[in-house]
Amino acid sequence: MSAHRAALDEYKALAIHTYEVPDPGDTGTIDCAGKGKTICKVTSAGAETRVLSAATDLPLGARCVVLVDVVTTSVTVESDDSDLVLNGDGDAGEFIVASNAGTKEWRLCWSNT
Repeated sequence: MSAHRAALDEYKALAIHTYEVPDPGDTGTIDCAGKGKTICKVTSAGAETRVLSAATDLPLGARCVVLVDVVTTSVTVESDDSDLVLNGDGDAGEFIVASNAGTKEWRLCWSNT
């Protein structure tokens, strides 16, 4: 199998399935293991933090969307690249696994904040 074919197969696998993962609560880790594309709806009653799981075991291009469902103050999502502060209902951000000098890490793709 060519490298192009393997990359195309991986892309198709990531594009087809989106898994909803539970909100781990304050200081918890959003578990993206074994999933190519995830969404986590966060509910918060105060200033809280969530951490993305390690990117090392995920394929390049794996994605995680963090969406604020209910928040009264702010939620900070910590990643390898940068921290994202979500301040209100409907705020969201998407992170992608990228390679930095051969090391996989989470990078912020976009946010609506």
